Amino acid sequence: HKDLQTTSATIRSIITAIFAADNLSPQMQSILKVMTLLSDSGIDIHTFHKELNIPTKDDVNVLINTGWLQISGRDLSMHPVMLETVHAWDWTEVAINYATLFMSYLFRELKLEGRKEDYPQRLLSTIDLSVERFHKYPKLEKWFNQFTSKKGVLGETLRQRYEQSSDRTTTDR
Repeated sequence: HKDLQTTSATIRSIITAIFAADNLSPQMQSILKVMTLLSDSGIDIHTFHKELNIPTKDDVNVLINTGWLQISGRDLSMHPVMLETVHAWDWTEVAINYATLFMSYLFRELKLEGRKEDYPQRLLSTIDLSVERFHKYPKLEKWFNQFTSKKGVLGETLRQRYEQSSDRTTTDR
């Protein structure tokens, strides 16, 4: 067990030295720290940017170009050895804020996924009618967006339910 800890510490120190982790910006370090919350299959890069509200793609591109992150198609991931190194870093305030945004995204996704097949026909009809009305009356859609933006996670869940209304299964309940 002690040999494994020594080996892990050695790998961390080598990688930290090679990649000069101390020279990474706090935002880049926070992006890496949040990536430790994911499996090795990663996440869609566009979803990652959107949900963490990252202003530009520059930091992620630098992390890809310097070997901290890897991209395959649209999937952004971190090599397990890199993950082990970053996992040992402390959680900073910026990283915690990013992680909170990411956890909110996961919560919304789990809530939506768990209810996909529980959409009663009446709810789907209401969503479809509302979407039609949004196209006909843009002020109604503007009001809906303002209303949901004030309701936090619940508002975001409702907005996503509308956005993903075509990916649903109906029940007769």
